[in-house]
Amino acid sequence: MSLGQRRKSSKYKGFRHNRLATGLLCALLCGSATAGLHDAYEITLPSQSLKETLVKLGEIAKISIIFSDRTVTKLDSTAISGNMTIEQALQLAIEGSDLELQVISPRAVAIVSAKTEHVVSESTPDSNEELFYIEELMVSGRKVTGSRLRQADLNGFAPVEILSGTELRMSGAESLSDLLKYIPVTSGNSTSTAVSNGGDGTATVTLRGLPASNTLVLLNGQRIASNGFGGKSVDINTIPTAAIERIEILKDGASAIYGSDAIAGVVNIILHKQFDGLQLETYYGQSGHGDNGTITTNAVWGRQGSKGSYMIALNHYEQDGFNSRDRELSRDADSRPLGGIDKRSTATPSARITIDETTMIVKEGTSGDSSSDFREATDEDLFDFLDYTSSLTPSQRTNLFINGEYEISERIIGSLSASYTHTKSKITFAPTPIFTAFEDTPIMVAADNPYNPFDTEIGDVRRRMLEVGERAKFNKNRAARISLGLRGHLEDWEWATTANWSRTSANEEFTGLINADRLRQGLGSPDQCSEDCVAINLFGPTGSLDQEQVGWIKTGSTSTGETELRNLTVDLNTWLWDLPAGEVGLAFGGEMRHESMNITPDQLATQNNLIGGHNFTSSSGTRNVFEAYMEWMVPLLSEKPWVKDLDFSLALRHSHFSDFGNSTNPKASLRYQSNEDWTFRATYATGFRAPSLIELYKGASENQSRLSDPCSKPENVGVLPGCQQQTDPLRMQYLTQLGGNATLKPEDSNSYSLGTIWQPVELGSLSITLDYFHIQQSNVIDANAQFFVTSNATTGEYGDRVFRDANGEIIRVISTMANLGEREVTGLDIGASWSLGLGEYGSIATNLSATHLMEYLSQSSPLSPAEDLAGTFEDDAADGQGTLPEWKTHLNIYWQHLHWEAAYSLNYVGSLTETIPGSELRRSITSWVTHDVQMSYQTLQGKARLTLGIDNLFDRAPPFAAAAFNDNFDARNYDATGRFGYAKITLKF
Repeated sequence: MSLGQRRKSSKYKGFRHNRLATGLLCALLCGSATAGLHDAYEITLPSQSLKETLVKLGEIAKISIIFSDRTVTKLDSTAISGNMTIEQALQLAIEGSDLELQVISPRAVAIVSAKTEHVVSESTPDSNEELFYIEELMVSGRKVTGSRLRQADLNGFAPVEILSGTELRMSGAESLSDLLKYIPVTSGNSTSTAVSNGGDGTATVTLRGLPASNTLVLLNGQRIASNGFGGKSVDINTIPTAAIERIEILKDGASAIYGSDAIAGVVNIILHKQFDGLQLETYYGQSGHGDNGTITTNAVWGRQGSKGSYMIALNHYEQDGFNSRDRELSRDADSRPLGGIDKRSTATPSARITIDETTMIVKEGTSGDSSSDFREATDEDLFDFLDYTSSLTPSQRTNLFINGEYEISERIIGSLSASYTHTKSKITFAPTPIFTAFEDTPIMVAADNPYNPFDTEIGDVRRRMLEVGERAKFNKNRAARISLGLRGHLEDWEWATTANWSRTSANEEFTGLINADRLRQGLGSPDQCSEDCVAINLFGPTGSLDQEQVGWIKTGSTSTGETELRNLTVDLNTWLWDLPAGEVGLAFGGEMRHESMNITPDQLATQNNLIGGHNFTSSSGTRNVFEAYMEWMVPLLSEKPWVKDLDFSLALRHSHFSDFGNSTNPKASLRYQSNEDWTFRATYATGFRAPSLIELYKGASENQSRLSDPCSKPENVGVLPGCQQQTDPLRMQYLTQLGGNATLKPEDSNSYSLGTIWQPVELGSLSITLDYFHIQQSNVIDANAQFFVTSNATTGEYGDRVFRDANGEIIRVISTMANLGEREVTGLDIGASWSLGLGEYGSIATNLSATHLMEYLSQSSPLSPAEDLAGTFEDDAADGQGTLPEWKTHLNIYWQHLHWEAAYSLNYVGSLTETIPGSELRRSITSWVTHDVQMSYQTLQGKARLTLGIDNLFDRAPPFAAAAFNDNFDARNYDATGRFGYAKITLKF
């Protein structure tokens, strides 16, 4: 008997075909309502005993398979491989025998002899009828994300959305970030290769619109190291897509089960454990614009034996990407014709200087050698940086995954899992801009500088350094992981222990930067620029800097980062004793964890000597964590009037962190099934999120943040206490100093959910779910520079954080991490699924998921009033929460018949409102709908498959967003690729 299954032998005197018998059978044995005979699965089973095949098929589909032990004994099943329904797989398994398949319900079948046995009979058996001992095979289930206890019914205490391997394959997505972007429960500020300016080639996931640090990402139920530079969340693109079996998304707080970070929920990525044979796959796709060529190559090889199994998966992915200028929406930074603002830069290729409040620019056709070569600048003398920037980042990724299991004894199984990922990406920016007045240490042009035509010291020169060449950021990330485990059973106990090690290393290289010290020397007087120093000419038009000057000031930087996680977990679970309503379940265990982080910047970065890059100091930190948990499941009532099942669950976890102390968090859950059709559930939990190491110990860093200064508006000058002079209305980016805060407190949360599930027996596999969720957080950790700038202008406070020069211009904003206030999120999750057999026309399945965000209350500081952000967009570059649609929906329809499969998907993001930067005006962002289609054909037994698909069939561009920092739309939640066609070939040997 395999682990995780419990068998009961019962003596049945035939079976009567009546609703009660069928209902009792389903209630006892059926798995998830979304699974059924007509759902297609990717199945690979070796030639083995028929009993083993039936057990495995029951586990795959979570259905009940009833058979007589004497009927299947000594029978073998042929190897089964391919994408098919469970009904088709069962027919292949019993092919050539005298057995037949009888369907009892959409989620229960019987394997009987065609000669003698009849599970479903219209007649009443004679009293002398032979009695058969029927073995009821009950798949007691797996540990579904959200509980440490095995569950046969996946519709348990908390809402869990499961993306099966079939759904992953038929989505057409070749990366996890592309797949999860359209899941309704995700919104806010996730990252991916679609985020160029502000991205680093990594990808994160954000549930409920909360920051990525509030979503716990697990791999096979275990923690892994966060990304090397960001350090607050896992880079999901380091997980090999070719090895993914399914993804389980727990849409509920789970600190009592998993500890810190699980405030918004848990994304548990389950990898394949077994494979038999060799599978080769190649994929190519391209946009309708002729760009973004994408190539994926996968190879999976494995073997299964009587005592163990092993598999190796190799994946290589390349994405060409495209530039901002390649799309109509993003090719112009002046978005006034679209209802936005002019975001072009005042750092122009020809010098733009300000002397005595007069701003001038070089006349066309002049050299800038004389003051007469300059004219007064206008508001149209600006630079369009989108001509140079990348939109979708070119990237490469190579993954290697190894998994093996060996049956050490009848009671113990050992396992090894390891992976290695190497990713590369290139983000292109506009050439480096010079703003001499707004550097950390202002740069002055000496009056006697040989190129200064005005013979006076100049403090404000702005210039785009086209002569220096391309400014780009190259990110390389390496992620390695090893997991060793033992699991087994002893009497009624199941136990498992796992040792994990994971490390993520990051390397970030900038090119096309300016050395600030050398620029300062080159702009100084002749006696300051001696020996090897080269005088710099910022006053001429494009091309006025010769190669000698460029060689003197041009530089680059290379910085590295590393995070590491080591942990040991021990888990035990059992069924303690029988109550009248069923068995009491108990799970308990513990975890020891060591986390470390280290970031080493380039030497020039530590000296604040980089212009166009990131200046920051080194960061390092470690912590040790010790945790223990316990979970009970108690059946309260069963088979009573108005009560089919009533179960209660209680979990408790105590955590000790070496750097801030202790936290204890409970979770209580109730599940009530009134009859076959209706189930109700409720949860209440407290949660916490420990400050990440990067939030605690990050060194000081500088960034050009996208902010709005109220003092740039004429109507505020002399009215607001902090606005005595009008500042530059064309300026949009401000030097901001960020950093960690070792005194941070953990984020605390209270959450509850109420839900109902309707699964009408008469309608077969139909399942409809409705879940209400509420999350309340306190001590929210964030860094909000915009709050300090606004408060400084409106109240005159925070002079120790917002520094202005004699003209009122902001020269620096200090915005380190802090516990800012509270956040409250409320909404509804809606789900529906249904599958139907069409006889000779195959089968069809559909599922719909939607999230309605009812309220998203957020404070920017402990004393400020909460603002409802539901249905709004505020860009992350301006310290906003991103896209928070009130409605987000995803619909899938699958059809399968013999060798053919087809899929259709609809993605919907509801309309939003935003504030136009630099004003109080509000505007609407239109809703967005895309349609994806896919068709595939596979040969007999799935030895070969050809797949063709089109994403965004009608070439729908993302909606324009005036407040978007990049490309005039929110790349974190939308996609500018447009229509994208692809083909995939899969071969199995």
